Amino acid sequence: MIEVTETGAVTIAGVYAGVVVLSTVIVLLGLVVLACHYSPGFGGKVDRLIGRFLNDEEDR
Repeated sequence: MIEVTETGAVTIAGVYAGVVVLSTVIVLLGLVVLACHYSPGFGGKVDRLIGRFLNDEEDR
């Protein structure tokens, strides 16, 4: 019984840690995208790359 409980606790902790890490990564990516979008020099290049990618997708 104790082993099962410990395994369950470890699994829950692992899932929780995974969710926290994923959330953090998503938030950081969002901030990077926003920063790139609003900074004039670097953002222009990123927008052009994204625009090129989207245009390629639309052409197909």
